[in-house]
Parts: sequence; C-alpha cells; structure tokens
Amino acid sequence: PRSLKRQQRAEAGPRGTALLVTLTAGRLSVSAAAPSLAPAQPAASMSESAARTETPGFLDSFQSYVKTRKGKILLLEIVFCIIVLICYAASYDPGYLTLAICEMVFAIIIFVIYMRQFDKDIAFIHWPWTDFIRVAVGSVLFLITSLIVIIRHRDGAGIAGGVFGILTGILFAYDAYTIIPSLRRRHTQAATEPSDGV
Repeated sequence: PRSLKRQQRAEAGPRGTALLVTLTAGRLSVSAAAPSLAPAQPAASMSESAARTETPGFLDSFQSYVKTRKGKILLLEIVFCIIVLICYAASYDPGYLTLAICEMVFAIIIFVIYMRQFDKDIAFIHWPWTDFIRVAVGSVLFLITSLIVIIRHRDGAGIAGGVFGILTGILFAYDAYTIIPSLRRRHTQAATEPSDGV
C-alpha cells in the first residue's frame, strides 16, 4: 500500500477560533481546534481602582470634622480670635494684635492638619503635646493681656477686646483640659509596650 502523506497546519479563523487544516492523500479537511487559553486580562487592577475609596474633598472633610468636639472647639477659637482681632484693631491702642493674629494662625493650621488627617502622615511630631502647649500658652497670654487691656483702656473697642480675650483664654483652657486624657492614654500605652530585649 502506498504511504499516505499527511500535512497539518493551524490557521487563525474568525473571532480567534483556531482552524486545523489537514492534507491527507490529496484530500483537504478543515476542523476546528480546541481554543487555547488566552492569558487573563488585568481586570484585577481595574476592579481594585474602582473599589478603592477616593479621598474626601475639602468641603466634605470640613463638614464631617466640624461635627466633632475638637472641630467645634477649634472653630470657636478661630472665630473668637477674629473677634478679638477686630476689637483690638478698632481700639486706640492696637498693640495686642500680634497675640490674636498668631493664635488664629496656629488654630487654623491645627484645624487643617486634624481635618485632613495629616497628623497620621507626619508621625515624627507629637501632635497632642504640640496642641496642648499651643492652647496652654495661648490661654495664659490671653488672660494676662485681656486683664491689662481692661484695666488700662477706656474706649469701648478695647474693653470689648479685653472681654472677648478673657472668653478666648477660658476657651483655650477648656481645650487644654480636653487634650489631657489623650496625653494620659498615650503615656499609658507607651508604658505597657514591652521594650526590646525583654
């Protein structure tokens, strides 16, 4: 019997279907081959990016942070500093504007840092102690300067600035009082953590 010559070659069919072309003894036959497994598409990255929660905007962060106790206190500190600043600017001796301006700027910085949670990114700064020193020093300075202004000044704007300065100093003292529990918790956690080599 005559030996049959058989030749096969694969060709690409429509829609990626593999066709097997077989030539046996002059006869041509075409059959569909099993489709090969294509490499998986990188859909995981797309699903991860879609599932990833976006960072909230500035307005959303502001609205959510103002609802907290710390956010309300910081916002009141900023408002009271602005009132004291206006009163001292309208008085005859606007020599105490520096204190109101500095404390207002510091309060705005702390407000933005806590609102945007930058304190978690900048971990090398002890933010509770930084905030406590800010409000403690501000409370003492506001109380002292406000008493001096009330005693020395006779104009209405200066007296109003002194009164609001005393209220601002009390607000700063209350803020320092609310920070003390967080400082105690941090010291307790640091004391209970085992040291290296023990």
